[in-house]
Amino acid sequence: MGTLFAFGMVALSVLILRRREPDAPRPFRVPFSPWLPMLSIAASGYLMWSLPLDTWTRLAVWLALGVIFYVGLGVTRKRQPS
Repeated sequence: MGTLFAFGMVALSVLILRRREPDAPRPFRVPFSPWLPMLSIAASGYLMWSLPLDTWTRLAVWLALGVIFYVGLGVTRKRQPS
């Protein structure tokens, strides 16, 4: 589930970045853009949708823990303005 979620987010970010910054240098080309990223998002969503509820619950718990850890780390390592 986590891998499918990450794959879908990467495909979504490709679409967003190509739209927001069309002239930015690209280290790689995406074939059939924007159709392939949209198909990737749809396929990931379909596969995720077919998974049981307990898998969704685990994803939500791990995402919440990750956000708490990330925010906590940011707060503790925050640099004071000079």
